[in-house]
Amino acid sequence: MVAGGTGLSAFLGMLDNLAHKGGCGRPVRLYYGVTHARDLCELERLKAYEAHIADFACDIVVMNPAEGWQGKTGLIPEHFDRSFLEAHPSDMYVCGPPPMVEAIKTWLANERMDDHRLYYEKFGDSNNAQSAS
Repeated sequence: MVAGGTGLSAFLGMLDNLAHKGGCGRPVRLYYGVTHARDLCELERLKAYEAHIADFACDIVVMNPAEGWQGKTGLIPEHFDRSFLEAHPSDMYVCGPPPMVEAIKTWLANERMDDHRLYYEKFGDSNNAQSAS
């Protein structure tokens, strides 16, 4: 699972269900990226999944960190664990802004990660001033 910003909401229900069941028999990885650390949300909930979903891990990535940020920085694909992905061909679910989705598609193609099915939803800026047609 790869969530960009509010794209996290697309995965919380799925993760709640997995937590209720204790997992799904396969490793579950969530990459959660935001532009600024102040945009992070649901951190306690994400931490709780580690105790309730077997073989769950969450990587948080801040694209433009403020001074003092101690975590991962940059773009999400820079932090993909290639050896893990090679060992666990899987479906990859992505929800986030178009540039993030395109970066992931490009990374998968460049790394020749052909054993992964990609499902994605791109979303635009909700403050877009363009009128609906």
